[in-house]
Amino acid sequence: MSGHGCRVRLLYLTAGFPFPLSSGYLRHFHLLRELACNHRLHLMSLTGPAFSLADIEGVRPFVDQVSVFSRPPAGKGRRASHLLDPARPDAAAEAMARAVDEELANGEADVVVLSGKDTAAAAEAVGGRVPLVVDLCDATSHRITQSIRLAPPVRRAGLVVRRRGIRRIERDLIEAADALVTASERDRVALREEGAPAAVLDAHVIPNGVDLAYWHRRSDVLGGAVVFCGNLAYGPNADAARVLVGEVMPLVWAERPETEVVLVGTGASPALVRALDRRRVTFTGAVPDVRPHLERGAVFAAPLRVAAGIQNKLLEALAMELPVVTTTVAAAGLCIGASPPPVAVADAPAAQAAAIVRQLQFAGGRPGRTGREWVTARFNWERSGLALATVLDDLHQEVRASC
Repeated sequence: MSGHGCRVRLLYLTAGFPFPLSSGYLRHFHLLRELACNHRLHLMSLTGPAFSLADIEGVRPFVDQVSVFSRPPAGKGRRASHLLDPARPDAAAEAMARAVDEELANGEADVVVLSGKDTAAAAEAVGGRVPLVVDLCDATSHRITQSIRLAPPVRRAGLVVRRRGIRRIERDLIEAADALVTASERDRVALREEGAPAAVLDAHVIPNGVDLAYWHRRSDVLGGAVVFCGNLAYGPNADAARVLVGEVMPLVWAERPETEVVLVGTGASPALVRALDRRRVTFTGAVPDVRPHLERGAVFAAPLRVAAGIQNKLLEALAMELPVVTTTVAAAGLCIGASPPPVAVADAPAAQAAAIVRQLQFAGGRPGRTGREWVTARFNWERSGLALATVLDDLHQEVRASC
């Protein structure tokens, strides 16, 4: 991919392992795959209890070396400590930082890419010895600000403390970086609004892509259900599922009582499962393939009240030619340039319900291709990988030229 013809030795750090692709770290899987042809890749990842050594096989075709740093299950005390002081690294993050220091001391890397706030301790270990590229991806502090507005009073103080710690991490990473990356223009601006240094406005916007060969329809007719999918262990997704079932759908059912809701996702707490246990609601839990469930839909409804970065679930639904109803805050992450995404935007439950009812009238009809065409033109992993490769290679060339 690089036009420089030089195989750069790249140390790539992530806060979670980028396989399987349901892990939430698919961005890094695809970027690593695109970088592989002109970079020698050493992946270092923090891992949690769900990680299996078999997951390494998913990245082995394009990664030269893998190092993992295991984190034990988060007990109540450790979880509370991390929430209150996210800038304090745990043992796994400290071990990663030591490994980075050793790698650089041995001259084994030309450039370091760091992604994820939990890997921040490694930025200090880099210490200016090689260029550091920080992929901020999304504006975590801004997502917490959104959560504060919605949280009950008993939770707000803790969230305010956590936001303070996250802002500190974001500031330190921005100041340490030789180049910055965000996944959307919205997040670049939001980070600055949260008090990040002005340098964040110079960040390269490198969006996520969509694997269009995978995300395509087999059926040439729309189903009749309202569909939502996502990791329901993630607070904003759990909140969106509650809003959809508890606030939006009763208004839809008043006009279209036969409408089924299909919730696709793993990790739901027992309390959430009970809250979603309604007549006309199908909760699938974990599934091996989301696509057949998307094809049951007449509309993909994502009433997300908290969002940062790019909502992959929206891109995938659009690629599957499914009409999308979502919120202003979720749609904003999809904006590239002046062209708004082809989604129905509604924030109040009544407006969301009305938009869903409008789409349900097309159940059983042929899907439109506008959404897929729009995604195809803007969210491409090869193009994003090339953009990141250019950032990396230019930094490496600058270092070589100065020697």
